[in-house]
Formats: sequence, C-alpha cells, structure tokens
Amino acid sequence: LIYARTLDADDILVLSPYHYILKLDDIIEKVDKNFKSMKANEKRDWARETALELGKIHDLKNDTFVFLAGKEYYENLLPYMNSYELPLKGMRIGQRLRWLNEKI
Repeated sequence: LIYARTLDADDILVLSPYHYILKLDDIIEKVDKNFKSMKANEKRDWARETALELGKIHDLKNDTFVFLAGKEYYENLLPYMNSYELPLKGMRIGQRLRWLNEKI
C-alpha cells in the first residue's frame, strides 16, 4: 500500500476474494477464502460481481486501473475495463515485493 499511495491516484482499493472491493479504511474480519480455493467459474463470477461494484464508483471504460497484485486478482476483471496497467505482470511474489520495495 505504501507504493500505491505514491501514485497520483484518485482512489486506492483492495480487491478481496470474499469482500470484492475494500476501501483502505474498511475494517473487516479475517476470512479464509482465497483464489486458490475457488473454481474457474467462481473466479469469473467474482470478477463479474467485482466489476459491477467497481462500476458504481469508477468509470470502467474511461478510468485507468493499476493492478498491484498477482494475476488471479486481475485476469478475469480485465475484460470489463478499457484501460489498465500491470506493472507486476509476470513476476513471482518475491519479485513483486522486491520491485515494490525498490519503488518506495
């Protein structure tokens, strides 16, 4: 989140397999649902529902979204968006953490 705060972003959101979209100040209980435990159709359903929720607060066709997450968080969401950036694409978790730490 430290790196996300350095971007000139209108909003910073956290994607959640259980809660869909979270604001930084949302307080939630720990949930054990993750993408590894979800089937392909559940991931597509999650993306559709997440896109619907995201579309209520942002313009999916005209806003640019920057994903600072692994592929499982964005791969099914991208078809709903016209403009996005994937600075961590193709990186393993250790590489992503190193890249992010170098940027802050």
